[in-house]
Amino acid sequence: MGIMGLFRKTPQNESPATTIQSFDIGQQAEEKAKENKKRDDASIRSANGLTVGEILLLHYCLQGAYPNPKGGYPQFWHSDYGMDHVDAILKSLEKREFIRFALPKELVSTLKTDQLKEILSEIGQKTTGKKNDLIDRINQYAEDTVLRKYFTETKYTLTGKGKKELSDNEYVPYLHAHKKYGITVWEANQVIRKNPDRLYRDLIWGIFNQHQQEAMSPWNQGIYRNTKYSMAEFLMDEKRYSDAISLLGGVCYMDVVLHPDYIPYDQFTDLLAPDAVTRLKKCKEEAKLSKDDLFQRLQKEFSRYNYPGRTINISDQDLAGLLVAAIENEL
Repeated sequence: MGIMGLFRKTPQNESPATTIQSFDIGQQAEEKAKENKKRDDASIRSANGLTVGEILLLHYCLQGAYPNPKGGYPQFWHSDYGMDHVDAILKSLEKREFIRFALPKELVSTLKTDQLKEILSEIGQKTTGKKNDLIDRINQYAEDTVLRKYFTETKYTLTGKGKKELSDNEYVPYLHAHKKYGITVWEANQVIRKNPDRLYRDLIWGIFNQHQQEAMSPWNQGIYRNTKYSMAEFLMDEKRYSDAISLLGGVCYMDVVLHPDYIPYDQFTDLLAPDAVTRLKKCKEEAKLSKDDLFQRLQKEFSRYNYPGRTINISDQDLAGLLVAAIENEL
């Protein structure tokens, strides 16, 4: 059975239990929202007294869509942060001088290209060029009286105080956008606030290592493997492609060698996560490695896992060769 087969859902007949389960899921979501509200309230406040959720709101105010975003406020404010009255919190941030209402020219970048060209045509300016060129031209020549009709509602932007607050707490929007890492913003908040003199990315790396240590005793292969995968993506985010190769190689090793079922070589690719192969290929290209270079790197990495006494169904050399062939679409 291939890896996709292992996780294939078995069809089930509908029954009254489906309604009960849906209710339970909804109830669980509300309990989670309440718990996250407690976490936000209990988070270690920033130097200016803001919670994690309030800091994230500053980030969204930079987008020029708050208050009253099109389609309403996203559900995650309630589910992930326990916020039920976003407008009230925004007014509080305004009162505390973290945000203010933007001038028309400060919102020009939020307009679509055809709107920018319409404005330039109206004021008799060229409508050609890249979007940034159009924005610069509007900011130089357009009057606020012309721009106001393109903004039916006033929107928030950050004050100098708000910009510094967001800059000092970059980890909040970063981890919100990278939930797949398996590190909650609450966990990071406790570590980062207690180590104010260290770079937040270094501290996140330390949390990754802690997660791996916890997965080793008792042994939890799934968490260990997924954490290693997240660490590789974190390095790729920093453009450290060569370093990420070792971690992705470890992920592939675990997917194949430590898989509970014996798989013949002609089904090797069934066990590989496609995303891991894609990322390995990107790392090879970005690090400018030849096929032989990648083979040597992977074989060296696999030899670290094959300690004396371990019984495996494929050699380091064969596994490295098959993985390189998968990356090069040669299987």
